[in-house]
Amino acid sequence: MSFSKKKINTLLDKKVIRKSKIPILVNDDNWKRIIAKNSNLRLKFFSEKLKKVINKEKKLIIEQKSIKNEKQVLLKEILLFSNLINAEEEKSLDKTSVQIENNKEKINLLNKNLEEINRNIENIPIKTEEINLDLLIETIKVSYKSL
Repeated sequence: MSFSKKKINTLLDKKVIRKSKIPILVNDDNWKRIIAKNSNLRLKFFSEKLKKVINKEKKLIIEQKSIKNEKQVLLKEILLFSNLINAEEEKSLDKTSVQIENNKEKINLLNKNLEEINRNIENIPIKTEEINLDLLIETIKVSYKSL
C-alpha cells in the first residue's frame, strides 16, 4: 500500500505533533545521523534558521547577564555615594549628587534595554518550537522518500 502526498500531509498535522515532546533537532545526534545520508535544501534552510534563532537566544542571554551586572555596579556606586552624602562631606556633596543622578539615568536606560531583551527572549521559544516543528515535518518527508 503506498501513501500519496495528501496522506503524508494528513499524518503530519502540526497540532498532533505539538502534543509530543520534540527535542531541538539540530542538537540531536540521532537526527544528525539520519540527515547526514538524506538532506535537501528545505532541510538545510530550516536547520540554519533554527540554529540562528538558538544563537540569537544565547547572545540575548549573555547580554541580559551583562546588563544585570552593570546595574549591580551602578547600584553599589549609588549606595557608596549616598553614604558619602550622609557623612556630610561638604566638599564632595555637589559632585556626589551629580554622580548619583548620572547613575540613576544609566540604570533607567539599562532597565529599558533589559525589558526589550526580556521580551525578545520570551518570544524565542515560540519561534524555536515552530521552526523545529517545520524541520521535523520536512525530515519525516525526506526520510519517507528515502524508504
